[in-house]
Amino acid sequence: MSDRKAFDDIAPMEDADKYLERIGFEGKTDVSLECLNRLLAAHQRSVPFENIDVCDLGRNIDLSPAALFDKIVTQHRGGYCFELNGAFLHLLKALGFDVTPCYCRSIRNGVLGGISHRGVLVYLDGAVYFTDVGYGNIMSPKAILMEDGSVTVSGEVSFTVQHYAGSWYEIIGDSPYRINSAGELERIRKTDLVVSAELAVCADFEMFNDRFQGPLSGFRKKRWCIIQTPSGQKSITGSTYFLIEDGVLTKTPIADGAMRRQLMEKEFGLCFTDEQWALIESHTELM
Repeated sequence: MSDRKAFDDIAPMEDADKYLERIGFEGKTDVSLECLNRLLAAHQRSVPFENIDVCDLGRNIDLSPAALFDKIVTQHRGGYCFELNGAFLHLLKALGFDVTPCYCRSIRNGVLGGISHRGVLVYLDGAVYFTDVGYGNIMSPKAILMEDGSVTVSGEVSFTVQHYAGSWYEIIGDSPYRINSAGELERIRKTDLVVSAELAVCADFEMFNDRFQGPLSGFRKKRWCIIQTPSGQKSITGSTYFLIEDGVLTKTPIADGAMRRQLMEKEFGLCFTDEQWALIESHTELM
């Protein structure tokens, strides 16, 4: 038994065809890097990073494949990293890819933080690739080769891998499309994530998921809604809608709840019942 099989607790997505329809994937699938990159880009551009269940609706996050499918496909919602990368993992498994979840950390102000993110490692043609459909910022729409010194380029954005320590590798993003603290575009090169090549299992992330939906979590204090596009990114922060398109940033004030709902439904593809929206709008401190 290989090491990965010993660690395998990944259930395949039961209805992969409907999930592919949800992310707008067209054509046949196969176990190839080209297909993996198409799946990755399609998911990033169809399913937003959002934390509305935790922040506004008071729901517990269920990471089971059935619950993820129901939320993302049936309810037409998004999710945060533990959900989105979990769902992508189960989808890739169903499509025949050799995959494992992986631990990720962040570096802030030069300090390495605790495990706070989940990615997906794909083992393909003798190489290991990092993929991420649940990062709340700009992330590579192509699989990143997990080798020291590798560079993955997509348009004007690049991601460089550097060995950090032990089994950990830095993913260093260089992008002219980051929104800085002043709300303006700026080219910034920084470590987005530190990723582990160690084997992990899905069960590991139940504990992290409980922590990040707990009462002290930042996900309960600030609402995020972000989606990638072929030419940039769309996001809502506070009472402003940010659109980055072909290197140009447009900021649109959100006048009221009706406009906010229209943006979330039209620009991010999210669906809410009237009862759910009333709860979201009741949190005026997060507007």
